[in-house]
Amino acid sequence: MRLEEPGGILTALVLVLGLMGGGVVGADVLGVVLEEGGEGGLLGSDLFDDVPVGHWADEEVGWAVSSGVMGGVTGGRFDLEGVVPRWQIVTFLYRASRLVGGYGGEEEMVGSDSFMDVAAGHEADREIGWAVESGITQGVGGGRFGPDGSVTRAQIVTFLFRLTGLVDGPVTGGGLGSDSFVDVPVGHWADEEVGWAVVNGITQGVGDRRFDLERVVTRAQIATFLFRVVQSVGRVEEPRLLVDRTQRSGGWSPDGGRVVFSQDGSLWVLDVDNGDRSLLLARAGHEQLEDPAWSPDEKRVAYSRVWQDGDGHWFAHIHSVNVDGAAKVQLSNGNVHDRRPRWSPDGELIVFQRLTGTGRSADGRFIDADRHVMVIDAAGGNQEALTDGGRWEQSPVWSPDGTRIAYVSGLVWIADSAGLNPTRMPTGGAFWNGGVSWSPDGKRLAFARSDGSGSSIVIVDVDGGKEETITKGITYLGRRAG
Repeated sequence: MRLEEPGGILTALVLVLGLMGGGVVGADVLGVVLEEGGEGGLLGSDLFDDVPVGHWADEEVGWAVSSGVMGGVTGGRFDLEGVVPRWQIVTFLYRASRLVGGYGGEEEMVGSDSFMDVAAGHEADREIGWAVESGITQGVGGGRFGPDGSVTRAQIVTFLFRLTGLVDGPVTGGGLGSDSFVDVPVGHWADEEVGWAVVNGITQGVGDRRFDLERVVTRAQIATFLFRVVQSVGRVEEPRLLVDRTQRSGGWSPDGGRVVFSQDGSLWVLDVDNGDRSLLLARAGHEQLEDPAWSPDEKRVAYSRVWQDGDGHWFAHIHSVNVDGAAKVQLSNGNVHDRRPRWSPDGELIVFQRLTGTGRSADGRFIDADRHVMVIDAAGGNQEALTDGGRWEQSPVWSPDGTRIAYVSGLVWIADSAGLNPTRMPTGGAFWNGGVSWSPDGKRLAFARSDGSGSSIVIVDVDGGKEETITKGITYLGRRAG
């Protein structure tokens, strides 16, 4: 959670790990939780093939990705020297504003309301509207925003100056750019903003007392400037360990304030702000309570109860419980292994994966084992198979609007909410796909893939089929190789 650049997904790694409010948590393995803008955590060279160890922006790139402000490009690259168009710049600023408290609530304006060159539904429509409403930019004149235009050093320090003003109120530069640089004329439109950037340590120019006002900024520079701005307003914090050892599963509450997770077979709830945790449901005997998932209204948690009968056969069924531990209900049943429950967006249904077979072997294993996707009423009853089986179908996830379900069956598939019209996503060449996650706008899917070249995080357009590899080196969701 919430890979790549704008369009609903924030960063490849953060999405697969799961992002909420700027922190990251393992989607399948819950371990360290990084708070907003955690400093000193991941490095860019940990994530991207083209970021050398020790590069001057190594730390800043790692911060930008782990905080959800920026992501990579294709092929496991960050593209340090890449040019950033204006629509991406305001998207990065929008995300950074949420970290530093300058977000200002739910924006109402969209860019297409103000600019003739911003199409309705543009992937940065919301962010451009926010930039206008917040006074970050008013476009390039003539009713145009210039979404694909580049951004100069003079422009970026101006944007950052105004962003800081959203947090700390009216900003005074404390100096002028023309005082420090021979190429900044007295009275230049960015004179004050350049001076502010110098005084606050955002940039010291390009050397030889030059600022180079018209030089186009690169992705490495953007990551560095944003890191320093967030740091300057005191919002870059050391990562804080909230869970003291690796967990099997966990998930954010919809409001981002809590995490439910499984530890030692019991279910726990963690308060993200203060680190307090409370026991939701204790295991009994040899059972394991795993795969917890919040209901959309945060009143209940669905989970899988794994248990063993007297003959040594293991079973797993879907249950749910109130967040206070009361009203525990068994939802599924049978000689099956039911795992990974996920609520529908309206909270009425729960989709899950079922492992079954034609019988049991002497050691308790399923004969002719197969896995398929099931759905059940959230209150129990009306169990129904959404897929026919025979293809090892697993890891189902609802689309944000509840009309479709993505799942894994060797490759990634999408079907409608009744399990009909399955469509295979163009993710060829993979030996295993997993960890499917929708972008909030429902236009793309991210997943972990293992193939002959190793493991990676991949994004695919749901409708257009365009596939992009964002980062490599992932061996298991929530863990990085090495």
